[in-house]
Amino acid sequence: VESSDFCAHVGARWTSPKHQAWAHLKDDPRASAADTLLSIDFAGPSVARVTLKIGYPPFLYHDVLLLLRVRTPLMDGSAKLPRDGWWVVAKSSANTPFLDKEPNRKRERDVATHSSSSGQQEAAHTPFKDVGEAVAALE
Repeated sequence: VESSDFCAHVGARWTSPKHQAWAHLKDDPRASAADTLLSIDFAGPSVARVTLKIGYPPFLYHDVLLLLRVRTPLMDGSAKLPRDGWWVVAKSSANTPFLDKEPNRKRERDVATHSSSSGQQEAAHTPFKDVGEAVAALE
């Protein structure tokens, strides 16, 4: 997985249907304070281990990512695509309950009975800056 794709997925966590009951916590300082870059350890110029915590109610994830810097284009089907950059080549994760007792029950009912014309609730996007900044620092 490209590191930018990983960061985009984490940044969009508040819009995930699976976690919609906790979307009201998006601006809660406890949730944003949980996003923490714990360490970046290099094993050479093209290999790194990143340890981080991600507040993704109802869980707090503790992730260890192994990153590999790819410097040549990779084959994707029949076309060569420029895929230089840092890639997550392995991920290990553990979680503990986090703000799990605070789902928005009213919003759960609203989501079940009222949806937008596209069938999905709209939610604001909050970028996950710590991991993105860490990946940028690697390059």
